[in-house]
Amino acid sequence: MVDQDVSAVPDYLTPVRSDGAAIVFGAGNGIGRQAAHALAQTGKRTICVDIDDRRARRVADEVGGIACSADATEQVGMECVIEVIETEGLVVDCVVDVIGVAYFSRVDEIDDGSWDRQLAIVVDHARRILRDLQPRLPDGATITFVSSAVAHSGGQGMAAYAAAKAALHSLVQSAAVELAERRVLVNAVSPGVVATPRMNELLAGKRAEEFARAIPLGRLVTPQEVAAVLLFVALGSCGSLTGQSIVIDGGTSARFPYPDFVDRGRPPCSDG
Repeated sequence: MVDQDVSAVPDYLTPVRSDGAAIVFGAGNGIGRQAAHALAQTGKRTICVDIDDRRARRVADEVGGIACSADATEQVGMECVIEVIETEGLVVDCVVDVIGVAYFSRVDEIDDGSWDRQLAIVVDHARRILRDLQPRLPDGATITFVSSAVAHSGGQGMAAYAAAKAALHSLVQSAAVELAERRVLVNAVSPGVVATPRMNELLAGKRAEEFARAIPLGRLVTPQEVAAVLLFVALGSCGSLTGQSIVIDGGTSARFPYPDFVDRGRPPCSDG
């Protein structure tokens, strides 16, 4: 019987990897901007990729990083990102991908173009990162995708988006297994409804209150909270965390989906 633990105690407050550079895809706003700031605060030189040149430059200036204006959902855009890495002579050991646009439509109404575009933006884009960018990363690097809690469930008008994110989760799992031989950690962070500038605009007024009531914590997730989890995962703080999807939804997925009945007496399924 072991009566004394003499295992080494690390410096838990020191980032596991801070020497290499980082890439944030979709860095121009919301979660991406916060992730760029979080990574830069650890000392990482951060490449801020965004389809909007003005946003990419603004965030790069804020964090002292490198702006890369590119549509990373297209092959030419991914090649542009790789060119920046090679031109700057950077060793990138941390990739965070926040890119994602949702096309809302019922499953029996969505057109082929929107369906294909949804899968292209989410799944094909992630595949290019794993195929084209990943081989240029050193052993022990991390690749972290921002997914969505909807991948674990579904919702009205969300067939294409939920299917794409669910496919992303399967891709993450397979990639994690295949890249384990190089100790490359591949994970997803899956937030619920996040109070990004775009979402705040969509949910202005009473609709925001309606969404908040559906969340046990009574409010939307913040971009800063998602970035905090991304930072933990992307820095490889847990070297055994790979192939996972971490849900951040204020407790929504933990809630019993039916109306509460505790204050109405005995539950209908109770004995006696």
